[in-house]
Amino acid sequence: MHARIFSNLTLCLGLVVASVSNADACTRVVYLGPEERILTGRTMDWKLPIISNLWSFPRGIKRNG
Repeated sequence: MHARIFSNLTLCLGLVVASVSNADACTRVVYLGPEERILTGRTMDWKLPIISNLWSFPRGIKRNG
């Protein structure tokens, strides 16, 4: 049940992000779900290529280095 809700929400967020045609700044969408679940989606609207790595860690995992 939760996996289906999550996949539907991910699809909806993807469609919202894809529908943004001309933006000058980043756009953020926040979903506050059951059991204190927070899902955040953000567009990355830079005019130049980004030469960096983006990392995502699960809650509780710490980066070493």
